[in-house]
This record gives sequence, structure tokens and C-alpha cells, in this order.
Amino acid sequence: MKTVKTLKLIILKLGVLLLISAALVACTHTEFLAYSGAQQKWPTATGAMVRQNLAVPVYYGLPPRPYTVLGEIATSKGQTWAWSDVQSEAMEQAAVEAKKRGADAIIVISRDASVTGYYSTGSATVVGNTAFGSGVTMPVQTGHVRVTAIKFV
Repeated sequence: MKTVKTLKLIILKLGVLLLISAALVACTHTEFLAYSGAQQKWPTATGAMVRQNLAVPVYYGLPPRPYTVLGEIATSKGQTWAWSDVQSEAMEQAAVEAKKRGADAIIVISRDASVTGYYSTGSATVVGNTAFGSGVTMPVQTGHVRVTAIKFV
């Protein structure tokens, strides 16, 4: 019975730790740098890979149509859960920001993720003369994307 209570306490502590960790690392930072200067005939391509399921289309290459450049968006998104895809979450935030700025699409300049820290938890239980223990250490990541916000002509 004591082992079950100890296990419940461990699970409760782990849950609280995960919630606190999520609150601390789930920060998003987005910066918009407006393009200043004469618009030009920006390069296009006959085709590109395009992600269509975000606030605006995301081009992983040059778009096939003429466009004007509105500016550059840089977004960093902290990890909310161990299984979070921080690059995708940062891209989603960049697409939302681009839509707010009046963009029709974004062109990916770069995307990556970095380990910004680690969180660990552990516990031990003594039953008689025997100790049982466990622990886990997980990396905390931040996703980074840089995109160009564009408006089709």
C-alpha cells in the first residue's frame, strides 16, 4: 500500500514538474524587419515544394509567380512538451505573423532547432532494505525560422 502511495506521489510530482517546465520554455519570439527600397523583378521558379496547411502558403523554394517583398520574419519557439516539433511550431507562428502583415505567402530562408537546456527528474523509494529509483533527463529545444514575407503581383 505504501508503494502505491509513493508511486502516486512520484507521478504527481512529475506532472507538476512538466507543467512548470512547459510554462518556462514555451516562449515565442517573433520579429518583423520591413523591406525598404525599390521593388525589383524578384526571382521565380517553375515549381517548388509548398506547404498549404498554415495561415499562408510556405514555399521551400522560389514561387512560380511574380511578387513583391514585404520583409523578413524571424521566429523562435520554445518547446512546450517533450514531443513538440519546435521547427513546425515556429513556422506556424511565422505564417500567422506574415498574414497579419498582409502577406500572401512566405519563402523559407532557414529553419533549425537548438538544444537550449535540459530538465531532469528522479525519485527513489526504500522498501525494507531495498531501494528502487528512477530518473529521466530530457533536452529542451527551441525552433528557429527565418522567412521572407511576399505579396503576389
